[in-house]
Amino acid sequence: MNAPLSTQANNEMSTLTLDNGLRLITQPSTGAPVVAFQIWIHAGCFDELEGERGLAHLHEHMLFKGTPTRGVGEIAAAVEAEGGYINAWTSHDQTCYYVVMPAHAWKTGLDVLSDAVCNSLFDGEELGREIEVVVEEIKRSEDSPGRLAWRTMSEMIFAGHPYALPVLGTIDSVRSMTSERMLAFWGKHYVAANTTVIAAGDLDPTEVAAEVQARFGGYSLAPAQTKPAAVPPRPKAAARVRETSFSESRVMLSFPAPDLSHVDVPALDLFALILGQGESCRLNRRVRRDRQLVNDVGASCYTPRYAGLFSLSATTDVARLEEALDACMAELRELLDKGFSTEELERARSLVLAEATYKRETVQGLANSIGYFAVAGGDPSGEQAYFAAVAEVSAEQVLDAARRWLRSEHAQVAILPGKELADSGVMLPSEAQWCAKVQQALATVLRTAPAPNKDIVDGIERIDLPSGDVLLVRNDGSNVPVVSLRVATLAGLRAESVETSGQGRLMSELLTRGTTLRSADQISLATEAMASDISGFSGRNSMGMTLHCMTRNLEPSLDLLFDSLRDAQVPEMELEVARKAQLQDIAHASDAPARIAFRAALEALYGDHPYALDTLGTKQSVCALSRNDLLSTLRGRMASGRDQRGRPRLVWSAAGDVNADNLAERIAEACPARDTELLVPTAAQAPYPQQKVEVRRQADKAQAHVVLAFPGTHLDHPDRFAMGVLTTVLSGQGGRLFLQLRDKQSLAYTVSAMSSEGIDAGHLAFYIGTSPDKVQEALTGLYHQIDLLVQHPISKQELARATQQLAGSHAIGLQRSGARAATLCFNELYGLPRDAWSDWLDQMLSVSLEDVQRVAQSYLTVGRHVEAILAP
Repeated sequence: MNAPLSTQANNEMSTLTLDNGLRLITQPSTGAPVVAFQIWIHAGCFDELEGERGLAHLHEHMLFKGTPTRGVGEIAAAVEAEGGYINAWTSHDQTCYYVVMPAHAWKTGLDVLSDAVCNSLFDGEELGREIEVVVEEIKRSEDSPGRLAWRTMSEMIFAGHPYALPVLGTIDSVRSMTSERMLAFWGKHYVAANTTVIAAGDLDPTEVAAEVQARFGGYSLAPAQTKPAAVPPRPKAAARVRETSFSESRVMLSFPAPDLSHVDVPALDLFALILGQGESCRLNRRVRRDRQLVNDVGASCYTPRYAGLFSLSATTDVARLEEALDACMAELRELLDKGFSTEELERARSLVLAEATYKRETVQGLANSIGYFAVAGGDPSGEQAYFAAVAEVSAEQVLDAARRWLRSEHAQVAILPGKELADSGVMLPSEAQWCAKVQQALATVLRTAPAPNKDIVDGIERIDLPSGDVLLVRNDGSNVPVVSLRVATLAGLRAESVETSGQGRLMSELLTRGTTLRSADQISLATEAMASDISGFSGRNSMGMTLHCMTRNLEPSLDLLFDSLRDAQVPEMELEVARKAQLQDIAHASDAPARIAFRAALEALYGDHPYALDTLGTKQSVCALSRNDLLSTLRGRMASGRDQRGRPRLVWSAAGDVNADNLAERIAEACPARDTELLVPTAAQAPYPQQKVEVRRQADKAQAHVVLAFPGTHLDHPDRFAMGVLTTVLSGQGGRLFLQLRDKQSLAYTVSAMSSEGIDAGHLAFYIGTSPDKVQEALTGLYHQIDLLVQHPISKQELARATQQLAGSHAIGLQRSGARAATLCFNELYGLPRDAWSDWLDQMLSVSLEDVQRVAQSYLTVGRHVEAILAP
């Protein structure tokens, strides 16, 4: 029996090793009726031989392609039928297969997962199909600016080491794979002594141990492969310039770092937090906000099994690349030379503690943490030692570790100018000049009220506040000391026009950017010192604020939220910083082709209805928004009181470890009623197309993106339940689209169906990302699946699978207090009955085969829809 993790003090973690060498680690957690199982195989890209690049990742895909007792699609279907979800990921060092299930179905989850890992068939025909799926995944990664930057830096800092290789492999290497190679890799690495099973959640360790013994007791007895010590040599200082076709330019400055088990890791993590994580960190305050040289900036310390890297990265435009790197290096230099304040160090410690605390809210987060330290670090209780070190390390030790590892003679800089370089007239330094610049900049320092009315229904306290607002609280007795709060009003896209689009997004960013009492920096410093999160939001139907904090910090966190809500001043400087960031997001949206395709489809579907607008707005609309207009709209929208219909203008909600009466008293004192002439947006019907609308857009991307959009329904309409079943039947790894278009026809890596309901009628959409030469085949496949739904009822098995999947997903999704607070708030704000919280399950389980076909016939009318294609 191991010592309990510091993040789960009330339940002991236990470790059991089977006779065949398999290790089982169990961690009970009773916060929610959910269980997570993870099977960690101690093999990944690192273990591939020459000619096997991408094999470990392809192997991960093939473990979902059938066993002697489960056919293609039946693995995921069995899990989704219970409302759980199953997936996997591959890294350089490990491959992890995981399932998250409602607690009552944990045996099903373990049975399916163990069957896939132990008994996969590696059928040659299925392998051929899955190879094409992985090829699409590789193409998709080539369209990602962040992945290209990371791959470039990995090739530099891990040169000659397996960590320099892409986990996905290359198109040529993946297409060379055979069933024989797959089986050989499986036989070598998928053995009991090379396997760790993690179980976390609402479980009995004794029962789990018995089931694991039954399923894995006969697992391969072959010895684990002995891996040679594989610490890559520290590279000499170097620079690489790699021109890209993306809108945004990037720069990365990195240094070799230790492996996870090294004593310096806690100190380096704290140094990275002080330098480049959070709104109040050095880089964000000085380089992004004060000097406005970058769009995003950050620092991190990546520490896998054998060696890591400390990285500083930023995105900007090509004209500011050189100045941005100079500014980032100046901050790094000053921090290493002069050190940091006690407040900065304590903020960093608090952030680490908060991350550990928040992770406990989900069983999958708990299992991930245990698995990471057990497999990558070699010690299941390593997290406890890590947090103890974080709590005890001194400022001097943090600086000593940073100076020891961040040495100029090993610095690596990657410059990735965007496509604007050719027409910008900017002359960037050569690689040698970039390298010399880093050496010169860093060599000298990189060295060693009245009582409110209330009632309780279904465990939810509803309190009418004196201001006219309403508060809903659900304290479900969780032993996690966390509180989430949300306050919202009707607004969002529905309150915008072509001229004001993007207004909600900009206002939500400015809510915490300064009040009469506090500057933006003071707000962010105070928030992060408590490891709280206070922010604004704006969506399609509403806008407001959220608070997430540890219970012990609720009172001071509420002070910050109330101040921002009542007295946001929208300072001119902060407005321009936020405006510039939003304009950058608009400009760089071209780097997300799937988003472009969806935007094109929704604009054509909704016509002049506000749902056709982009929450980001347009360059023209965002530039036209003035401080006075924003300030008056913001104060009008977020005012307590009653609206023109006599309903509460603001809805407050809270979930977690919170006292409802105390919270109601605090809100009543801080937020009295205020007069406002601003009206809430009224309902409208979108002018949906009466014939097929075809939209074609061109983009220089490796994939084509296809979206079919149909009129949808309202969020309070009874059809939404059958519509949820319909999209679930189509989606997921066990859904029709995945099985038919990905598994059987290898047309895509990603294919899905989704519905979006609003206060006004929403939409039903289908999406597939495919090769440009397969667009017509993909369209034919999508329309065929739509026709099947309209012409024929789904099967009883599909209905059962979908309803159970939705029920389980509902339970899993409500693990976090933030999700529960959001559900409470939006149900009330949108006029849903309070028992919708519990009635949802009954309504979903009552959906019939006839309901699903009726909804398909009513909404999926081909000829009154939009077909949008983005392709090269």
